[in-house]
Amino acid sequence: MLLVDAIKRTLAVSDEIAIYAMVVDAIDERAQRFYEQFGFSLLSSDSQRLFLPLKSLNVLPQNLLVVAKSS
Repeated sequence: MLLVDAIKRTLAVSDEIAIYAMVVDAIDERAQRFYEQFGFSLLSSDSQRLFLPLKSLNVLPQNLLVVAKSS
């Protein structure tokens, strides 16, 4: 899964460079719901830009952990 790979790569470099969160732009409401199921939150109510603070990755949803272990 591309999202899992992106999260792994971001975490790998987060100790070397200052990264607070991952930010994505959902292309539609379906994509927005997809990101929200993995813990992303809307930045504002008038856009479909979402963010996921890296510190929240310590409590990954169980479905993401299963995908991450199998990849």
